[in-house]
Amino acid sequence: MASFPMRARNSARLLALATLTGSVLAAGIVTAYADDTDVSPQTRRLCDGADVACSVQVDPVVTEGETTEVVVTGKPMTDVDVRAFRAELSASGEITRLRPYGPVARISTDSHGFGSADLRLPDLAVGDVGGPVLFALDDSTLRTVSDLTAVLGTWSTLASRRPLVLGDGFGTSKPVGVTITLQVTSAVPGTRFAVELDDGDDWRQISTGDATCGDAAAACTISYEIPRGLADHQHLVRLANQATGAPVALWKVRPSDTGTPRDPARIPTLPPVGTDVTGSINGATGGMSNAVPRPRAQSLDMPDIASKVPGATGLAEHHPATVRRVAGALAALALALSVLGLARGEQRRRRALRAVADRRGGHR
Repeated sequence: MASFPMRARNSARLLALATLTGSVLAAGIVTAYADDTDVSPQTRRLCDGADVACSVQVDPVVTEGETTEVVVTGKPMTDVDVRAFRAELSASGEITRLRPYGPVARISTDSHGFGSADLRLPDLAVGDVGGPVLFALDDSTLRTVSDLTAVLGTWSTLASRRPLVLGDGFGTSKPVGVTITLQVTSAVPGTRFAVELDDGDDWRQISTGDATCGDAAAACTISYEIPRGLADHQHLVRLANQATGAPVALWKVRPSDTGTPRDPARIPTLPPVGTDVTGSINGATGGMSNAVPRPRAQSLDMPDIASKVPGATGLAEHHPATVRRVAGALAALALALSVLGLARGEQRRRRALRAVADRRGGHR
């Protein structure tokens, strides 16, 4: 028969086992899904009851004519379709419409709730420019561009050969002999631009300083100067890619002493996406975008703070369900260690009993 100290140790292990089992059961909370008619069937299929926060994830900047990785997280072994929707803008920079852009990608999550696919983004049509692009489930209901709270998706910036021209602070009438700052956005990072004036015989560069664009999601400034002595009528001015010589924007200029001020358009304000989707990353953080795709060895649903993606949060603001899952995983690990300890203790006890029996048999 086992001694009292051994019985005490086993009792303590059993008590720990019961406590940890309760912790695991408490951590395994199933997500309840809101009855929202605007949420698409695929969104419900991916998010309802998922142990991993559901999301659609892409890099914060994608480029026309290139392939980008799209990631989804959510319920394991689930098929969804993802596509891009390019934002059309008004002259003031307001989003007026979301138009399907490129093919649909079928993505299947694995047993861990992770899935990815490569999506080829087509070249833009002549005259189209880059700007905001929404990646979302293909069956999403896009009733209004101002309310996307029931859409599971993420915003990105489409970098293009033809940037989005915001303006230079003046109307057609521009001052001569002074530096004018033109603002563009959504240019392919690393592109160098020059402003050129049609002098009647050829295009003459009137840029001042270097004009290399970096972050496609931010405004890029290109300085130029209208020369003095031009005839008092409208002249053609264009923005050209210095590497290829291709013109990417064209406008008219009338020389003036003071010019006519006009505010440039704003970088488009992006409405929140997916904040009403229960069980989603954005539903927990209230963000406008999701995490950047990352290796599955890393957290699947933790927004990357360094990525400068809107909605990226720190650990203190992490998804409550994720915190419960982490606690559950730790409890499960502790439970496994406790069970292993019980098994090893039982083996030692049996070996000790056999040794005692062998000694007694040897004395007979």
